[in-house]
Amino acid sequence: MTMRPTLYQASRMLTTAGVSAEIKFDPTKITNRLRKSIQRQIASGVLTGGYSSHATRLAKYLCKQFDIRYTDRTWYGLRVPAAAVEHREKFVELVQADLAAFLLDGDHYNNPDWDKKKAAEHIAGIRAGHNVEVRTHSKEFRDKLAMLISETRTPAEIAHAKTIAAMLDAGLPIIINQYNSEG
Repeated sequence: MTMRPTLYQASRMLTTAGVSAEIKFDPTKITNRLRKSIQRQIASGVLTGGYSSHATRLAKYLCKQFDIRYTDRTWYGLRVPAAAVEHREKFVELVQADLAAFLLDGDHYNNPDWDKKKAAEHIAGIRAGHNVEVRTHSKEFRDKLAMLISETRTPAEIAHAKTIAAMLDAGLPIIINQYNSEG
């Protein structure tokens, strides 16, 4: 009788170049609340849960697999995905406003140069069209950035996200591909 590998053995196999795994996510095995949370996050493009949130983790896997533009929180702010040229300055304005509000508040240490330097790096990345992890100083500006990301999606991106979110209602397993192509 052949034994299945332990989780440790399976993870060691997956670190080998060229080895892949087929992971199935079965939406019928989760609660209604969890499914609705995943669908809401995928459809909006804003992943709201924390590091250990199962809904956010599954939404992120599905967004990556099906090429859905999304934002999620980082340790100090949020990730701003590459934006279309016509929308980049709106993001820059919010990053500048967040920094200005932080500096005007005065409730921080005496040397704000580091914050100014980081904001300049974030702005340069946004203007260049890169994915940028933006450090925000207030929940208000973090939420405004997330809302702007959601609002600047094209109708095609919104329709695609809703189609993927609707897959969870179909009752069929969704395959999440994980490939190791490093050599």
